Amino acid sequence: MKAKDRFLDLSVFNIHNGSQTRFWEAKWLGNFTLKEQYLSLYNITRKKHISVANAFALTPLNISFKRSLVGEKLLKWNELVAKIAFVQLDDLQDSIKWSLTRQGSFTVQSMYKHLINQIAMPLNKLLWKFKLPFKIKIFIWFLIKRDNFNQRQLKKMERRR
Repeated sequence: MKAKDRFLDLSVFNIHNGSQTRFWEAKWLGNFTLKEQYLSLYNITRKKHISVANAFALTPLNISFKRSLVGEKLLKWNELVAKIAFVQLDDLQDSIKWSLTRQGSFTVQSMYKHLINQIAMPLNKLLWKFKLPFKIKIFIWFLIKRDNFNQRQLKKMERRR
């Protein structure tokens, strides 16, 4: 399930019919989920896993809350409704764009590289706690640092293509 969460964090949904995209928990309107942008509203929502299609099924939106919206929450709700007012659904299937490849297609290699890069930084910090001779710690630190530098250079070169 952790891999699924990471996958969703690195994906952006292109909305068409909205049936396969979660209203609150998927990135379909900008670089952040609506859950992240409107956490106070998400916390009091009755149906947290509702799809975009179900949310848009009724007018006003098919979203119910555990409490009445007053004050700041009402302002946030009005802001959210204004933000999604322009969205039009059609008959095509929703699609996913993978953010780690230029083509937008998921590859195991891109996910693996991402996960390895995430692990490299804590290893760098843990290194100094190992019971090893100091010169070996420095050598390992140098290798980690060089590898991270090389990967950053490769990413820059890929972006330039």
